[in-house]
Amino acid sequence: MESYLYYIGKVALAAGTFYLLYLALFQHQKHFLFNRIYLPVSLAASFIIPLITFTTVKYIAPVQTVANNSFAYLPEAIQTVEPAFVYQWYHYLTAIYALGILAFFIHLLICHLKAISIIRFSQLKELFGTQVNVSPKDVHPFSFFSKIVISKKTLNNPSLAVIVEHEQIHVKEKHTLDILFAEILFLFQWFNPFAWLIKAAMRNNLEYLTDHQITKNNNAEAYQLAMV
Repeated sequence: MESYLYYIGKVALAAGTFYLLYLALFQHQKHFLFNRIYLPVSLAASFIIPLITFTTVKYIAPVQTVANNSFAYLPEAIQTVEPAFVYQWYHYLTAIYALGILAFFIHLLICHLKAISIIRFSQLKELFGTQVNVSPKDVHPFSFFSKIVISKKTLNNPSLAVIVEHEQIHVKEKHTLDILFAEILFLFQWFNPFAWLIKAAMRNNLEYLTDHQITKNNNAEAYQLAMV
């Protein structure tokens, strides 16, 4: 497990390097589609790069040995004593690391179960040619794989059409898969602040990408007011 901890540490360094590169070159550019590819790929690459090793082969000339007719004395029995097990520092770190993975996995599972429950007890309606799940709960509009969920109160919003269009883009572009991919990789880097930043950057970039597509056909100021 000690070697695995070193590997995870190298993954954290690689993820940090990729994120700093993102900050320096891509964050303030409007290459939203490129960033959608770069961010998850860089996070996945962080797990692969530490596994790459380079080996060199050295040829050593054979050494000639002279036969010796003498015999070494070998005892008939050798008693070996196995050392007692002692907890090392990496045992404690491994336990904390595993507990963190378990905690964040349970949190991810609960969030998905809550979304499924909201969808299950919602009413399906067609709004502006789109199937929408209307929930009696006071929830913010969201998309979950192929489902769009809005609150019953949102039906009275004057910008309802823009809200539905916003969530429909999330569904068409399958943004939930991006988020799920990031969440799964995040489980193994939950201790790494750069993993938190990459995950947040992915979510924000998907929103920027969606906003960019909507403002092509809608008034930017009206759309911003609708999102607020």
